[in-house]
Amino acid sequence: MRALDHLARWALGHPRLRARLRDVYARTAAEAAENVPPNPDIAEITPIECAVSEITTPRLNLLVPAVSERHVFGGIATAVALFERMAEGFEDVRIVVTDETSAVTARQLFCASWPIEPIGGPDLPGRRIVVAGDRYGRRLPVRASDRFMATAWWTAYAAHRLLDWQREQFALPPRRFVYMIQDFEPAFYAWSSRYALAESTYRPGGRIVAVVNTPALADHLAAQGFRFANTHIFEPTLNRSLAASLAAEPVMHKKRRILVYGRPGVERNAFEILMLGLREWAGRCPGAAAWEVLSAGESHGDFPLPNGSVVRGIGKQSLDGYVDLLRTSAIGVSLMVSPHPSYPPLEMAAFGVRTITNAHAAKDLSRVHPRITSLSPLTQETLSLALCRMTTAFDDGTLPFEVDTRAESFSFPYLSDEAPFPFAPQVVRELLTEG
Repeated sequence: MRALDHLARWALGHPRLRARLRDVYARTAAEAAENVPPNPDIAEITPIECAVSEITTPRLNLLVPAVSERHVFGGIATAVALFERMAEGFEDVRIVVTDETSAVTARQLFCASWPIEPIGGPDLPGRRIVVAGDRYGRRLPVRASDRFMATAWWTAYAAHRLLDWQREQFALPPRRFVYMIQDFEPAFYAWSSRYALAESTYRPGGRIVAVVNTPALADHLAAQGFRFANTHIFEPTLNRSLAASLAAEPVMHKKRRILVYGRPGVERNAFEILMLGLREWAGRCPGAAAWEVLSAGESHGDFPLPNGSVVRGIGKQSLDGYVDLLRTSAIGVSLMVSPHPSYPPLEMAAFGVRTITNAHAAKDLSRVHPRITSLSPLTQETLSLALCRMTTAFDDGTLPFEVDTRAESFSFPYLSDEAPFPFAPQVVRELLTEG
């Protein structure tokens, strides 16, 4: 065995033999691929097969990818919050979890105490969660009286097909479903099958009651030619736990720290531009070496900077850990190549962080809060220059390290403690309209 290992190392160390082995491997892999049938399946659109339920009690349903703690942030939490308001007038309420094969409901959700059951069981009254991630060969009971709400594009894709099945099975007039649109999701992909499928969920618009996250996204959808039966637009509000922490201690004491939202696995967060901009800033800006740089959001290795420092990857944070970072970081960077603002730039600004993000289409967050700088165009050079201006302003005393967050405000009620979605009863009325 040692002799074989020695021979393999010698062969791999020989340039001509290494090149020859590469050629052999490439030909073998190509020949093998020719004999493998292509797999066109797209996991997100695995059909939800239905079974007739004879129960006639009206029921409101939410189709959502997940409810477990590790998945519940931003978009899912917002969708569940709207669903909670909509469900107030219904005795029977069901959440259908499309992606998880098992779930432990996040404690902060209003449905945390509901019973959880796998798809394929009998239809039951009351408030329940059905886990449908492992749905092959199993059926979801559907009533003539079921009404649906969807959020992520593949849940809306399923909602269209559930309405089609329901209409045919029960001989119903045309019905609508509620579609909470929180981003222009076709752009999550290159021009491709998934792009086309995601875009298809916005049509036919006449069967959709759209609830759109921010006016900027609503403007973008309109510019793309999408029209809906009814449209309701809402502005995000600060997470309740974050809001409570901010209200308790509104004065922040900042450090020479840059907190960045680093997600190398999510294209729209422009991780490459983020790292290139930090590298250019570190190499050119006087005093950059005195600043700590932390990357939160998604795990990745440390990224070396030319001044000897690093961008330290710290991954996803607990809520308490995130609050501490917001309280003590002087500068934040959160990029989002999308018409939706995303939540981190708003959260950073709320906690007194001088925040850099980017403009896109109709989105310009510099109009939302004076602590936000919105880059246009977004390049490593524009990011580097903005960072250098900010770090220099802190270093020379132009910007203070002690910040009273009450001194500057948002242009919309982001810090409002009023109940969200005041239009929820109207959405329910429109959902129940037939024809």
